[in-house]
Amino acid sequence: MGVLFLAGLVILLDQSADLAATLLSRKIEVSAPAWRFGVFGLVTARTSTLLIGDVLLFASVVMLQWRTMIRALAAAHLLLAVAGLAGLILFLLDAIQVRGGVPLQGTAAFTAAVVRSAMITGAVVLTFAWAGIVAWRSDTGTPKGRRGSSPSLLVTDARDRPDS
Repeated sequence: MGVLFLAGLVILLDQSADLAATLLSRKIEVSAPAWRFGVFGLVTARTSTLLIGDVLLFASVVMLQWRTMIRALAAAHLLLAVAGLAGLILFLLDAIQVRGGVPLQGTAAFTAAVVRSAMITGAVVLTFAWAGIVAWRSDTGTPKGRRGSSPSLLVTDARDRPDS
């Protein structure tokens, strides 16, 4: 499980560093809607790989029963869900502004890119909110000395299943 944790961490760090290098290699124009639109697109293009690293972290932390890290991941995911929702709203507002400068023949591709990014972001926001809530609740009420008795995010007891 420790190897999974490290693998997840490496994936997250690698993708974050690559994204930062890509952004820093270009002129930063935070006030330009087209620049913000492009940055959001870059981030959403890496979402699948980032989620793989995230799942590796979550799975390993839960299986290793690292309560403090579960709480930290829960809090981080809840914050990321809120940030993702705010980012999505700003992205859609930027898309409206940028659309005016898109040539007529590129309108369909532009619309497809906006829809794709919005759908991915919406799914990620819901996933992060769900993961944060479930992770936070999974560790509540467990005495510190009884780490193994907390409900698991990954494995359920047969008594907890509705069909048993």
